[in-house]
Amino acid sequence: MGERKSRRKSRRRAERTGAQPVKAAGASIMALPASMLIRDVAAVADVLRASLAAGVLAVDASAVAAIDTAGIQLLLAAERSARERGIPARWLGASETLKAAASALGVADALSLEAVA
Repeated sequence: MGERKSRRKSRRRAERTGAQPVKAAGASIMALPASMLIRDVAAVADVLRASLAAGVLAVDASAVAAIDTAGIQLLLAAERSARERGIPARWLGASETLKAAASALGVADALSLEAVA
């Protein structure tokens, strides 16, 4: 019973932030919400964990309009987790806000954002 309640709570948090998996052309794509601030990352983390459990990490971050260090840390952790599991991580889009924050923190290379449109 506790696990089911926890999954419902995670789903509600994800819906509130706008973090959602999207099916496109047979692939699972994680569309990040506009806000990746500390108050939002728990919900986004839930969706990223589900994506990783499915063996996929394809992220569209083109809508990110606000991100702080907690958001960057979450993306770094997801990318590292994917690498450790042998899951290829793909960026399908990255906003200028995300690129600027990653660059300011010195982690743009670690996130492989330099070549993302």
